[in-house]
Amino acid sequence: MSRHLLFPAHARGTLGAMLLAAALLLSLAPGAAADEVAPSTRASLEGDRSPDGWFRGPVEVHLDATDAGGDVVAATEYRVDEGEWQVLAGGAETIFDGTQASLDRWRMAGPGEFVLLPDGTMTTTGGMGMLWYPVEYGDIALELQFRDAKPPVFGGSNAGVFVRFPDVDDAASRTPDERHACQRGASEGDPVWVAVHCGHEIQINDAGSDPQKTGSVYNFASIGEVLAANPQGEWNDYRIEIRGGGDYEVVVIRNGEEINRWTNAPGQAPARQGDPGTDERQFATGYIGLQNHGWADYVQFRDIRVERLEAPAPIVVTGNGEHVVAYRSTDAAGNVEDTQQVRFRIDTIAPAVSGAVDDGILELTADDSPTGSGIAAIQYRTEGGEWTSVDPAAVLFDGSEASLEDWTMSGPGSFEVTEDGAMRTVGGMGLLWYAGQPWGDAAIQLEWRDARSDDQRSNGGVFIRFPDPEEAVDHTGLGGRHACQTGLGLFLAEWVAVGCGHEVQVNDGDADPQKTGSLYNFASIGTVEAAADFGEWNRYEVRTVGDGSYRVTVVRNGEVINAFDNTPGQQAARPFDPPTDMRQFAEGYFGLQNHGAADTIEYRNVRVLPLDPRTISVPVPAGDGLEVRAVDLAGNTSPASTIVSGTG
Repeated sequence: MSRHLLFPAHARGTLGAMLLAAALLLSLAPGAAADEVAPSTRASLEGDRSPDGWFRGPVEVHLDATDAGGDVVAATEYRVDEGEWQVLAGGAETIFDGTQASLDRWRMAGPGEFVLLPDGTMTTTGGMGMLWYPVEYGDIALELQFRDAKPPVFGGSNAGVFVRFPDVDDAASRTPDERHACQRGASEGDPVWVAVHCGHEIQINDAGSDPQKTGSVYNFASIGEVLAANPQGEWNDYRIEIRGGGDYEVVVIRNGEEINRWTNAPGQAPARQGDPGTDERQFATGYIGLQNHGWADYVQFRDIRVERLEAPAPIVVTGNGEHVVAYRSTDAAGNVEDTQQVRFRIDTIAPAVSGAVDDGILELTADDSPTGSGIAAIQYRTEGGEWTSVDPAAVLFDGSEASLEDWTMSGPGSFEVTEDGAMRTVGGMGLLWYAGQPWGDAAIQLEWRDARSDDQRSNGGVFIRFPDPEEAVDHTGLGGRHACQTGLGLFLAEWVAVGCGHEVQVNDGDADPQKTGSLYNFASIGTVEAAADFGEWNRYEVRTVGDGSYRVTVVRNGEVINAFDNTPGQQAARPFDPPTDMRQFAEGYFGLQNHGAADTIEYRNVRVLPLDPRTISVPVPAGDGLEVRAVDLAGNTSPASTIVSGTG
């Protein structure tokens, strides 16, 4: 089909040229203020989930986009684990945005055409034909704007919107035995009449020539008066909602006012004799089209959007390990949302267990998969009795003063034990670090809360994978120091953790743009994520897996809020801080920051869960049929296996 920016060569005489010129002048009139607000998309997760946030099966990611700028959300895109971007099924889309590219996606059936004007509107010329969009829809809301571009002195124009008709080219090419029941007479071979006989036309006509006015379901649900109309020449908002199967409901809304509602129930005959009845128009899905009625009619259309009323299909993610789904939405005005993302973890594999009894001692080893959640408990029992659980985690602070004996305070300030078994930061900036042993692959688990008494927020942090800081600053020669010991890290132990490890931020305040969960100066989070109410306890997990280029995963209240790979070649955001090249430690110590006198953070239940295979030694209980099993953090439980004394 040909489309023009000027007058069609075959425009009928002076009147046709005058009317098209008037349409062109109308199209250049000033429009409404542009929408510059991008949509906002919210993600939610569904699946079988453990209290620690691990999913035990497939995860459904549901995306819900809204647009505060007043436009329809045109499309929502997503990608899984850095894969290709895809368009989310469902939602809304713009099918004509005023560009030639969007018009080229439509197909013309029958005589006449649609003229693309310089301002991005299209005007009917000639007919009677139909421009239709070759995408099949079910329940939808079709939104567009139209106006009668004919000067009132020449009368009014006629047009229409066709809905729920089958593929007209396919239908018109069928043999008599293959035709739809609605195809009779002209619609047996004429694509335009397939839409007339098999779908329904929603009328556009405010003129006096036709008794079926704008909003009528043509020949089935007539409106005899002009309703909710703007003056001729001005734009009208049109929304047509279609819901249901073959006996679908049609709702017509003009300029925000409902003007017609009708159901395509079987048994209804048309007003025009010889046309098919509703029994023969029972299509659960179909196409949409715009009518160009004839040479005397000039109706303009713009901003055509389809909103799918059925819920968008969820994104289903499978496979063990960490996953990230990135997403963004675009509205009809072309505003694109900044890319957002949601992270989560799947573990469907139970741990493996092996063991042996030697001299009355059970040596039991449990191993989770490399992408597993980690061993939560190793269990044993005899004679089918109750299971006894052994926690493989190392408890570093249990609320008692005695549990602080293996901790060392470096730098100013201190930590004090509270009456309810927490440790509270005092002064600073210092570092309380666990000197008992360094850790490699491990999940550091603790609870923290902001205990500040004013209306401000506190600053704190969890440090990971740094070398022994006291030993590092005791080296007298530069050659014996680590490459990451620069600046204050040459002399102050607390700064060894800053330059050689990583700080996982604890800060929900507005003052610092790097919020809780940020890998400070390397992987920043600019918003507060998954937070408990102020003053309430937050569960926190920092997981490190790998050698020098280890991966850090940060989990708050069961939600994965950040992930970072400590690969070489990354420079810190703060000038002169050591890059990741100098932080390649396969294992290291763990510490807590007391940031300053104005900051009060409390910590409790501090533990480290090793993620390598764990072995426990327990006395063999008396009785026969010694059975063992293991449970991981996702709740997967290995089958019970029997251990025979003296064997593995």
